Amino acid sequence: SDAVGFAYNKFFITDLLRNTMGFKGYINSDTGILGNMAWGMTDYKDDPALQAAYAINAGTDIIGGLTNTTSLKEAYERSLSDDYTANAEDERYYLTEDRIDEAAGRLLKEEFELGLFENPYRDPDEATEIINEARNKEIVYEAHQKSVVLLKNVNKTLPLTEKKLEGKKVYVDYFDQAGDTASLLALRYAFSSDRGIDVTEDYTEADYAIFFISPSSGNYSTATAGFLELDICDGKTVINVDQSTGLPLTTTHEETTVKNAGNIKEIADTVHANGGFVIANVNITLPWLLGNVEPYVDALTVGFDTFTDATIDVITGKYSPTGVLPLTLPKNDAVISVDQDGVCISPNDVPGYDKDQYLPSSLLDENEKGYAYRDSEGNYYESNFGLTIASETDPEQTAETDPKKTNDTTPEQPADSGEVEIISLSDEDIEDVKGAIKDKYGIDAGDVYEINEDMIGDLNSVSSLKSEIESKLNIENGYEAKLALNTLTFPQSGYYVFGIPIDNLEVGAVLKLYMLSVDGEVSVKSVNSAATTGEFVFMNSSNEKIETVPAEGEEIRVAVYVDTTENSSYIPIVATTTSKPTAARLEGGSSGGCNTGLSALSLFAVLGLLVNIKRR
Repeated sequence: SDAVGFAYNKFFITDLLRNTMGFKGYINSDTGILGNMAWGMTDYKDDPALQAAYAINAGTDIIGGLTNTTSLKEAYERSLSDDYTANAEDERYYLTEDRIDEAAGRLLKEEFELGLFENPYRDPDEATEIINEARNKEIVYEAHQKSVVLLKNVNKTLPLTEKKLEGKKVYVDYFDQAGDTASLLALRYAFSSDRGIDVTEDYTEADYAIFFISPSSGNYSTATAGFLELDICDGKTVINVDQSTGLPLTTTHEETTVKNAGNIKEIADTVHANGGFVIANVNITLPWLLGNVEPYVDALTVGFDTFTDATIDVITGKYSPTGVLPLTLPKNDAVISVDQDGVCISPNDVPGYDKDQYLPSSLLDENEKGYAYRDSEGNYYESNFGLTIASETDPEQTAETDPKKTNDTTPEQPADSGEVEIISLSDEDIEDVKGAIKDKYGIDAGDVYEINEDMIGDLNSVSSLKSEIESKLNIENGYEAKLALNTLTFPQSGYYVFGIPIDNLEVGAVLKLYMLSVDGEVSVKSVNSAATTGEFVFMNSSNEKIETVPAEGEEIRVAVYVDTTENSSYIPIVATTTSKPTAARLEGGSSGGCNTGLSALSLFAVLGLLVNIKRR
């Protein structure tokens, strides 16, 4: 592959995509590939005809966003010039009629298949009616509401209900790279005129301050003089980068992603000093560093170019947040640093949620985590993290604590525990258990043993096992330890069946089982894979395989295969995540365990892998 961007890269476009993978359609470039954004071809920024020819000869059929055809005409005219074509090395730098016909033919084929030549027009009235259809607008708006992610909510600052705001003054401010006054006025109007909130322009008298923060790094057509700046900052001194090599230089420049970013702390400190509360919403267009925002706010949400009104719905409690982060937000500059050779401190192609294993130990905390931002509450802003709160208008969304967060170190983490229930199994029950295991794995379960009183030890709790859970159990993103059951001592290998309490588990929450070794005979590596592909079965009272917490009145029993030395002890850890409410549930449908619209019989699935599986 040439060291050029995709629009110019013959290896990717023609050799790989077309010739190897068999792509038959036309290829449209990104907008603005000629001139300053001609990555790898910037040496020819004063010769857009050459750049255009190079891209099209590489396999690009359409130059996106190009309305001026002068450069294309010039590239074609060069193919007719004996002087220009005399040198064989020029072949990729001019356009032949055959290549133009090929590119045009691919586009024309698509247009004919779409029927654009037979009937290129549409009824504008019909189009307007479809676009303005109320249901379509509702779907779009609901998607924006769902996209809002609640990251922090100290002392239940949110939602700002009418009762909380009664007699209170609210200061609203907007921060972006340019200091956009029009957006600030529109934002204040949305809170005051549209919502009837008493908005003040004097933060010294405010009971609440609400910040909408929309950072930018560089702009659409120009890169920064250095690397993209991810910090929320104003006038930060950063290093320059050699634009031809991509390597850092010793010279510096100043970067601003948010004008007057220092005002965030100043205003927040003032409002807090007066006994008020501060809420911020950050627009995530890049994985911003939140160290200049999060420590100063009581509640923090993020959006993704989300409608302002949809965000305000979450802030005021009209809609209870359900969103989770689709990316990991880095902790600070250190975890994204680049050395003088241009090498990042962790591999660039490793996703944020998996970077910890590549970071030096000096950057890791007591939980062996270093990359993700950790807030004042101890929560890590990792992919799939998001808090939920109760909603006055949607009582079914009642989770005040977050079912998705990982490695929560706050004292408020649920520490509920539940005693193991002794299940008396009939011969039919045992056969059902064997059948469930055989249906899933196609293997003979062999003997199934009951738990008896002699095998049940001390009662445990999530809080008392916190350090062990964090160091030995890598509970997957999206899950949280909910119950730590009695220690069980298994006298021999085999399948054991026991019941688990569900009083403290949310209906519809997806279940997983982890087994924490008391004897220390299970390696950390084995325990870390304890619930990924699995050999245990959750069942309801009817011995149907389930994956979610059933409705109240049901019981859960679990059959788990233990391959262990004689009389080894384990602590079963039940972890859950909350299933997202479906539209049917939001509109008043069943609130039972099957909130996906499927019957309980459709939800059978076996989750998790017990350590040291032994297949028979």
